[in-house]
Amino acid sequence: MKKSLLFAATIATCSAANAGLFDVVKDIAADVASDLAADYISGLIVDFKANQTEDEKTVADKYKSKHGALPQSPLVSSYKTEVLPGTKVSSGAKVTFSSTVELVPGQNGQAVNVMETLTIWDNEDSSTELKSTSKSLTGGTTTGGIFNGQFTMTFPEDLPKGTYPITTAITIDGEQVRSDKTYLDIASLQQAVNGELLAFRN
Repeated sequence: MKKSLLFAATIATCSAANAGLFDVVKDIAADVASDLAADYISGLIVDFKANQTEDEKTVADKYKSKHGALPQSPLVSSYKTEVLPGTKVSSGAKVTFSSTVELVPGQNGQAVNVMETLTIWDNEDSSTELKSTSKSLTGGTTTGGIFNGQFTMTFPEDLPKGTYPITTAITIDGEQVRSDKTYLDIASLQQAVNGELLAFRN
């Protein structure tokens, strides 16, 4: 009886030790993956393009018909974002973050520069910034119109799988006026079968 209890206690002790070792190994693996993600994403080449889809007068007339008068200063009345081809992709995929911004001209006739900033955050620690890119949607100062911007990048095939927070922000002459946040699920190539993404697994 005593031998059985001793054997059981020994097994329990070994199991606890192995569990602790497993946690240490898991933490190390997570740190390595996080470092790899940081290295890969910090080196991403981000292409950007922007174009104006509606002029100042069209936007001004639409705003005045709804509100009666233009605002005193230029303002962003609408900010819409879209991820193409979607928020779940395999590593090695090309992803485009598209946005549409409506800038209403102000009564003061002030010309402003509208910038968009895209930031990718760490999949393990969402407070850690991996890469941030800022571009002008208006190509310089302008008084109003509707503008479309696109950040396009190809994520490396060896990028650790995970859910990466992506934020975008709109500034007018350096002052943030709008923001958005999404989550990009990156799966390994082995998880993509016949062009269909398998369920993401941690």
